[in-house]
Amino acid sequence: MAIIAMIVCSFIACFDFLKHKKIYSPSVVFSILFFICVFLCNLNYYRLPQVKARVYFMILIGVASFFLGQSLADRKKIDKRKMYKGEIELKRYNLLMWISVVCSWFVIKDPLNILLSGGKIIDIYAARISAVYTESEYFQYSAMEGLITSYIINPIFMLSVILSLILFYKTYRVRFALISLLFLFLQVITTGGRVNILVFIIVNLVCFLENKKNREFLRKNKFKFIGFILVGIIFFIYVQVERGSTILEVILRYYGVALNHMDYKLDFIESQGYTYGFMSLRPFISLLSYIPETLGLDRFYLLERANEYVYLIDEATYLGNGVVYNAFVTCFYYFFTDFGYIGIVIFSTLFGYFSGICYKKFTYFRDDRSKVIFYLSLALPICFAVVRFQYSQATVPFAMIYASKIFFSTKTIKINLKM
Repeated sequence: MAIIAMIVCSFIACFDFLKHKKIYSPSVVFSILFFICVFLCNLNYYRLPQVKARVYFMILIGVASFFLGQSLADRKKIDKRKMYKGEIELKRYNLLMWISVVCSWFVIKDPLNILLSGGKIIDIYAARISAVYTESEYFQYSAMEGLITSYIINPIFMLSVILSLILFYKTYRVRFALISLLFLFLQVITTGGRVNILVFIIVNLVCFLENKKNREFLRKNKFKFIGFILVGIIFFIYVQVERGSTILEVILRYYGVALNHMDYKLDFIESQGYTYGFMSLRPFISLLSYIPETLGLDRFYLLERANEYVYLIDEATYLGNGVVYNAFVTCFYYFFTDFGYIGIVIFSTLFGYFSGICYKKFTYFRDDRSKVIFYLSLALPICFAVVRFQYSQATVPFAMIYASKIFFSTKTIKINLKM
């Protein structure tokens, strides 16, 4: 079954690349990543128990359904009468930066205390994870503070980085480069994770691929681009060293063991029951659940079950041969948790369709709004689909909502970019 899954992933990646001529087309990226995941799992570098055929079957139908969804999006016609240009409003952007600076103190004070007391970045990550389950010496958020962090601060930080990158590649002003690096640093310090650095690198690479045919761009700005990427890579390597692992170890461990971890956790799901959409749609349902909670009523029991499954994912699990693992279960675990195999087909198709629409608008309009939405849909939900279903956390969907409704004008405007 693993061989069949790899063949299907390879065929879809090649077919979609020939169709769209872009390496960052959603189906190309999605199928290549799961090909790597299946290949490394089948290689079994850590000599773990063999993954059951059901996991490879989930990958097969999930990748195929994702491709079907993007194919349906390709067939959707864009109404030229509704064509618009969503360009970044500098006044709103500057307001966002000030809001982000104010919010930064709220989320950075605890990580700074850890660093100033002699801790490392890995200690920040460990403290934040442990705070979910037990009392933490540093991270002590009330329910309202947690709500603000998840639904406002984290999405705003993500937007601050991506909007600044777009403005940098649009104007090559050093100011925007420094702002994006500042908020990247804040994201890493507050979470202790590496995902935001990889998002930063991915968005930079897509920006470069979009501009590489412009000879004037290459002549004047290639060293800025190379320097920018190097900063991200050096930052990533530094975090890796702090966490005591090499890049090769990260690839082998995270991509090579994710399916083993998923297989192990699936046994619990099959014994406890499905969540019927509450797992994949947690950020929206959780927000609604605060209404009955404030009235003294019980929260939705299916939401409590979904939260239990999320805690189960983050819980350190011994997989054998000295390997302790958590977090990585792929997006298909979430879909299966909701409705079983039919959930994988339905949600993967919807996932592919939405990603395809974002990609199509990006290639058709090429305005700032479409760029932000596409970068958000590519850099986390698709590139990190091997980790989890990223829309099940509030950061990406609410960053998209804020981006589409707040920070852009709906017509082409002349932007004053004076320092």
